[in-house]
Amino acid sequence: MNIKGLAQRVTALENIVHQLRDTPREQYKQADIQQNDANPEYHPTKIHPVVASETTPAAQHAQEPKRRWYRSFPWWNLLEGLGVVAVIAYAWITYLQWQDLRHNFEIDQRAWLKISVSHPPTLETKPAVVRATIKNIGKSAAKFIADAVFEVVDVSSEPPFNVHHKTVSKSFHPLFPTEESAFQIVLWDSETTNSRGFTANEIERLTRGQAYIAIYGIIIYNDQFGPHWNRFCTWHIYWAPPGEAPVPALACEGWNALGDGMPISIPYR
Repeated sequence: MNIKGLAQRVTALENIVHQLRDTPREQYKQADIQQNDANPEYHPTKIHPVVASETTPAAQHAQEPKRRWYRSFPWWNLLEGLGVVAVIAYAWITYLQWQDLRHNFEIDQRAWLKISVSHPPTLETKPAVVRATIKNIGKSAAKFIADAVFEVVDVSSEPPFNVHHKTVSKSFHPLFPTEESAFQIVLWDSETTNSRGFTANEIERLTRGQAYIAIYGIIIYNDQFGPHWNRFCTWHIYWAPPGEAPVPALACEGWNALGDGMPISIPYR
């Protein structure tokens, strides 16, 4: 092989290599030209930002996992409501406890007035008088008013419990703990409003068991905790069959009572 033929072959190979190397560039250039024609704003020398494709809301929700019922339930609102209810319940219980403590303290520290009545007078006593004693067995001083009635009642009747026709009504000085105050309950003459003894008719009825005496009344007193009242009643029969007692007189025991505040009305029956 001569040198001239070898050179021709080398030249032919170089042409083939150049063609293979330049063909992709030409294709890319032609593609860029076509793209530029389709999109005038595009320029190969400019830097274009990459725009991410946005998914539609429907597609986004379709990709999310399904929410369960406890994820959508307003737990915080429920807890706040329970907290409010718990605070109200605690405040109410505390108030009731405070009321109970205050009531117990008042019962322990208040004044308590107790009345005792002496034995009934003899039928010959003139005037017919019964001695009563009021004692403060509590822990506070109290000022009181005592209204009492002394009368003869038919054995077939109950005491009328009408202190409007009282035989004594007095206001006393403050009574301190353990102190006593005595007064007399007198049998009054309804016509003359003077004290009197038993009449002959009353003595006969009392000795035959046809009548009995009833002593009843009410004490209204005030201490540092407010007003209180104490109703009292006692009775005595001078003669009765053995083992028997006038049944109406037993109603006297039902009159005995204690209370706070002012009495609603007098009489109470």
